[in-house]
Amino acid sequence: MNVKVSIIIPVYNVENYLRRCLDSCINQTLMEIEIIVVNDASPDNSDFIMKEYEKNYPEKIKCIYLKENLCQGGARNIGIQIAKGQYLIFVDGDDWIEKEMCESLYDEAKQSHADIVYCNIFRQRENDYLIANRFSREAVGEVDEKVKELLIQQCVGPCAHMIKRKLIIDNNLFFPEHLVGEDTAITKLWDLHARQISKISGAYYVYCLNKESTGQAERKVYRNDEFECIKILYDNLKQYSKVDLYRTEQSLICLRYALDVAKNKCNKSEKNFKIEIEQGFRDCVKHVCGDITERALWKYWFTPKEQECLLAGMYRQEDQIGTVEDYRQYYNLLEDEIRKLIEWLKLRGNVKLAIWSKTNYAVGMYNAFGEMAVIDNVEEVEEKGVECVICLRSLHIENAKKQLSKRKIDIFNLQGYLWNGGDMSKFLYVAK
Repeated sequence: MNVKVSIIIPVYNVENYLRRCLDSCINQTLMEIEIIVVNDASPDNSDFIMKEYEKNYPEKIKCIYLKENLCQGGARNIGIQIAKGQYLIFVDGDDWIEKEMCESLYDEAKQSHADIVYCNIFRQRENDYLIANRFSREAVGEVDEKVKELLIQQCVGPCAHMIKRKLIIDNNLFFPEHLVGEDTAITKLWDLHARQISKISGAYYVYCLNKESTGQAERKVYRNDEFECIKILYDNLKQYSKVDLYRTEQSLICLRYALDVAKNKCNKSEKNFKIEIEQGFRDCVKHVCGDITERALWKYWFTPKEQECLLAGMYRQEDQIGTVEDYRQYYNLLEDEIRKLIEWLKLRGNVKLAIWSKTNYAVGMYNAFGEMAVIDNVEEVEEKGVECVICLRSLHIENAKKQLSKRKIDIFNLQGYLWNGGDMSKFLYVAK
């Protein structure tokens, strides 16, 4: 069989979810696939499940059983090396994929001649799933024309997209091994080395909140891996000539990652390892942060409280970064830019505006721009006669589009505009 797509699944402590994952891969509508399952020395009973499926589906499933734990990156590397498919799709063992995923992404890759094709994801919440925008529309297209947009993308990880295997092999873009958070170190380089990136609007990957997974488990022993992966990314970007013109953005995105990692570590560790987290963050900031604090983009990326912590060279949990007051101050710094946006929308006829999603970000912006309502559902749009909703984060765009699909409502991507600047009309969408 001519294998078109290889699905690679790293397995570690996912016995309660693995059957669901494997079933979703076996039942793909695209027939010309192979499924490579790599057991990363998992201590649970995942190996018994793998052997059962390998026996029942020998024409589709190939299983690898590692004796040494390499972490997800190392397990995925094994799969990449033995894969026969022209394209690769990575699926974590506690997630699953819609049956049309392989066929839809493969067809798009052939039609658009893309090296990488993204899709959206269903992200698990408390009792349901939210469609999350996995990749910004502004970064889709010819890569040489989208370098800055790709550089400032938040890390999207290896899942929920399809990549040409040759791109990884020819450019030696394998994952670092023995490290948690390895995707931060490498997936942005995949995007920058591609020639063409495409995206389909459907959500085909289902991300589940598994508190026992590698990414969600609270650590009993502190690991500095995520900070080390950010350093690896920064070092790789420094060696890549395509981003020479964007050194500020390069430092800022790595700094943004470091701050997010520190906050997440503090939340998960429940105040344990405070000294270790501070030291890891301090070392990472020293590695990636040059003299950027006087440059224009500084104010677009960090709240005043975040800037204070970064300038101090450490992150302290008690600083409570992310309060409403912090974000109110942050948006006050951007007042001129947002006022221009409001005037521009009103000139287009969008008089009644609303901020989409009732988050701390939205409340902070409402404090500064009280003429806009704060909403998060269709009923409030109709009740208030809203003509345009403003999404403060790019990941809210797809959910707003879905909910407003039957109404001709304008949607503005504020984050995309503030990060990229330029023509406002490029960041205005119509729900359909």
